[in-house]
Amino acid sequence: MENDIALASIAENLIETLSRPFQLDDIEVTIGCSVGVVSYPRDGENLDQLMRHADAAMYHAKALGRGCYAFFDAELDQRNHRLMQIKHGLRHALSRNEISLVYQPEIHLETRDVFGYEVLMRWNSEELGAVSPAEFIPVAEESDIIADLTSWMMLQACRIYCRN
Repeated sequence: MENDIALASIAENLIETLSRPFQLDDIEVTIGCSVGVVSYPRDGENLDQLMRHADAAMYHAKALGRGCYAFFDAELDQRNHRLMQIKHGLRHALSRNEISLVYQPEIHLETRDVFGYEVLMRWNSEELGAVSPAEFIPVAEESDIIADLTSWMMLQACRIYCRN
């Protein structure tokens, strides 16, 4: 615990120091940083593990906002591993025909007439099983994958609509 307080203080000082403006030729430059904090041997037994865990903590710090730091923990590692699996799987999901669409009718409550359909995307991965849209859509939105998924979805929805 005492060690964590010291590490937090170092991270805060590093962030503060690096955020100070400096001159580069005639231009004032400001940079920022996000810091991932690990401790040997708690967070890794070798340099590779420590670097990988520091990287995971740094990405978590970036997600928290500018000028933040985060400590590595095993739960963070599991979340990051899951995110990487989702990102990797999504890149191949369309070519493997793992993505499907579900049409949810929109019904007028008084007349009970169907006046439209909401198109919902589902992913049943060979490797991960059924992946919730709440889990895979944000990952797709953070990357270039969302454009491919959206184009595919629009094409499929139009094909279904044109058949009817």
